[in-house]
Amino acid sequence: MNNNSISIELKNVTKNYKMPKGEHFQALKPLNLTIKSGECFALLGHNGAGKTTIISLLAGVNKPTTGDVFINGLSVTNNSEKTKRMIGVVQQELIADSFFNLPTMLSIQSKLSGVKPDKNWINFLLEKLQLLEHSKKTTRELSGGMKRRMMIARSLVHKPQILILDEPTAGVDIQLRQSMWKFIEELHQNGLTIILTTHYLQEAEDFCSRIAIMKNGEIVTLKENKELLSLGGKHRVSCLIEVPNVKQWIETNSKYLKENSIIFESVKNVSSSTGDLKISINYEQGEMSSFLTSSRKLSEISNKLHLRISEIFTESPGLEEVYMKINDGNIKI
Repeated sequence: MNNNSISIELKNVTKNYKMPKGEHFQALKPLNLTIKSGECFALLGHNGAGKTTIISLLAGVNKPTTGDVFINGLSVTNNSEKTKRMIGVVQQELIADSFFNLPTMLSIQSKLSGVKPDKNWINFLLEKLQLLEHSKKTTRELSGGMKRRMMIARSLVHKPQILILDEPTAGVDIQLRQSMWKFIEELHQNGLTIILTTHYLQEAEDFCSRIAIMKNGEIVTLKENKELLSLGGKHRVSCLIEVPNVKQWIETNSKYLKENSIIFESVKNVSSSTGDLKISINYEQGEMSSFLTSSRKLSEISNKLHLRISEIFTESPGLEEVYMKINDGNIKI
């Protein structure tokens, strides 16, 4: 795998759709984007932001109004048959085929993609996606989560170089979601380029090296995972303390806590007589001295106020928090 080679490139791409009254809706504003070979790239945004439009252009389903899309250096507009073989797409909408069993369906999909069916590969996909025991069923007989996994198998049956996942785990339970991602991660480690759109932002945070956030047809920010998360604000070291009466304790000590920049909040009562209170202090990301200073300060306060600490932990801003702040205009990029 060559990490420096470009797998996907959008050059000055726009997409306009004709509306019923002759008006035009601009789904994509002028867009330039490159995705490297072997990269796991997240494309996030609200419904209607332009994510599905980009996917349809990559898959050759739609053509750009201006500009062009390139896959491994080939224009999708001029070489759609070749570029379609390079891509596997897991669409957001569930498949509705119902006449064939799963191996037969995958064999047909292979032929439609211009590839001779590989029985061993088909069985491998069904096994990895926990569908082998359901091989004799048609898709009509599958649950929603099984259909979603079958769509992943279909997208991989022709051994594409690029996998596009449009909401791949919607309707899939937590355990199966984890096993699916374990398999996808294995494929990624073997060089597969992955583009992910998801409303489960934790997936993008856990698996993607770069993240683009779209809004109203344009990319408002595109950053490395860690760089984007750093926009969420400071990190925090916190501890839980047990006090006989949370309300009274806060009233007695709130002035002292505020003077020492201590954040405090009550949490669920653990019994009728004792409550839990969380006290925290912020520190800058990546600065160990700041973390140590914050930790020592909490320790000093706990000793001074004779606190009984039940738990101590660190907290970091997550992608969901950053995403909401960007969408609400609270973070200026």
